[in-house]
Amino acid sequence: MQNRQLGALLIGFGTVVGAVSLFSIFDLSKNAVALNCAPTAACQQITASLNMSHLLVGLISAIVSLGIYLMFFSRSEEIVLKKLEETKEVRLGEERFSVLLSALGEDEKKIVELLKNEPGISQHMVTLKTGFSKAKVSGLMKDLETKNLIKREDSGKTLNVYLITPS
Repeated sequence: MQNRQLGALLIGFGTVVGAVSLFSIFDLSKNAVALNCAPTAACQQITASLNMSHLLVGLISAIVSLGIYLMFFSRSEEIVLKKLEETKEVRLGEERFSVLLSALGEDEKKIVELLKNEPGISQHMVTLKTGFSKAKVSGLMKDLETKNLIKREDSGKTLNVYLITPS
């Protein structure tokens, strides 16, 4: 049964039994006043019944509270689980990226990290930011493209470079 359905069932059940209990308490209280309760057997029975009724109202309140929780607040657990799954995916992506970097040379690592931080950067900016010559950057880009780690797209007179995320 879904949490919302179970919650609604508990609230309905708790409300009905709670109403019966409250009616019983009011009836017993009225009888106690009518008898001017002194320590007689009838009054002790009424007092015991009142005590049981109060206990029953407490139990019903707990059931209704559980029903309300199941209907409205248990969705937060789903949100927490979804957030944990997203965090897991991010960590997994970071681990894959670390493995990728460990297989590359120092110059290639520098370019790949730059592309991760600045997707779509122009090849000319890569040259400027790394301090490598145009020929070296072009050669490294060609190697990375051959390894299917990056893609270069024409953008007018320049090439924009993107990191291909490992899956």
